[in-house]
Amino acid sequence: MNTNIHKIILVGGHQVGKSALINRFISEEFSVTYTKTIGIEFQTKCITLDGSAIKCQIWDLSGHYMDMCPRYFMIQMLRSLCSKGHVGIMVVYDVNDVSSLDSVDHYLDILCDIKKEFKVCVMLVGNKCDEREYTSDEDFREESVQKYLKHPSCDICMETCAKYGYNVEQAFISLVATSRETSDSLNNSNKSPSTVKIASRRIKIDSFDGCNLQ
Repeated sequence: MNTNIHKIILVGGHQVGKSALINRFISEEFSVTYTKTIGIEFQTKCITLDGSAIKCQIWDLSGHYMDMCPRYFMIQMLRSLCSKGHVGIMVVYDVNDVSSLDSVDHYLDILCDIKKEFKVCVMLVGNKCDEREYTSDEDFREESVQKYLKHPSCDICMETCAKYGYNVEQAFISLVATSRETSDSLNNSNKSPSTVKIASRRIKIDSFDGCNLQ
């Protein structure tokens, strides 16, 4: 069984839980305390998709670091990461922090330029849905998310909870499956739906309190 490489790139503001999502997906663990990501961190995990072994290369781009970078530098960095193979990008925000939506606008606009050059799939991920607080900002947050879903850069959307593992595997696997189908669409227009396994376990979409799968 040949192993294919698939890149998954996580971007978003600082403290939205990107590292926690990766740690939950890689090791099925959650830590209350995380060391701030400096620059770029890289990890891998092998999965099975449609009977093929896929090695996921997961790139964690520091929110604090990226916020300090000029726009042209960010575009150049993403171009370099997206230049070869199948690529999926997660734009992560904190469902309880309205200010984290500012970085979503920023990244989706940048990804418009990236998607003109490369076939990448972009997933909007609302993390920390277990801590959702229904405040006066809720309407604004929902309006913003609906706006992002119509953004030309955004392909799919999902809410996650790294703390309890809700939708974390599903998010990563859905991104891999969708981006591969997007990339291969010209040559595989009649491809059947994907069957996904992680460590021989089938993925099932569950419900979790107030979290909704879009």
